[in-house]
Amino acid sequence: MQHRLIAAGLTAALTVTGGGLAVAAQGGTSKPQRPAAVFQQRLADRLGISESRLRAATKQAATDTVGALRSGGRISAGRAAKLDRRITRAGTAGFATLGPVRRAAPARRAARAALAAALKLDPRQLGPELRSAGSPAKLIASRGADAATVRDAVRQAVRAALDKPVAAGRLTGEQADARATRVAARLTGDRPVGAGRAKPGG
Repeated sequence: MQHRLIAAGLTAALTVTGGGLAVAAQGGTSKPQRPAAVFQQRLADRLGISESRLRAATKQAATDTVGALRSGGRISAGRAAKLDRRITRAGTAGFATLGPVRRAAPARRAARAALAAALKLDPRQLGPELRSAGSPAKLIASRGADAATVRDAVRQAVRAALDKPVAAGRLTGEQADARATRVAARLTGDRPVGAGRAKPGG
């Protein structure tokens, strides 16, 4: 093992260049490799299999996972189809984000639907109207609605949408209440539409 490590050290060295990784080998330097590609190489080496076999196994495991999530009712048929297309194209899917996205999406839809209803707007008009007004608070004022009433309607809609995660034990009642209040405040407040999206940390 030690001899192999020494030999590997003589034939190649892993160097960090700019924002990526590059492998410097005898006789020249190869093109920079993406960290994900380097990771796959190292993982295949540790498992003692080829990279092509690792990619095939990863792709099949991703497909199996989507099937299990779909059959268990954790994602919709449409979401499953979208993930399957991504797996076919890229060989994997972002399962790490599935849980938060799945829980947040119904609440977000409920919030926007409630806001549109309170302002007597077609839900499809809400986005353009918000952008035109500049902020939710300005849109609410321009529609002659009471801000507190609209906020409470949005809060109740979000809280109702979170009943299922609470019943399943994924959220506590207190967490759901806090999230509903937070979403309602954000969706009816005076923060400019789109603020913070370009620079999330700003």
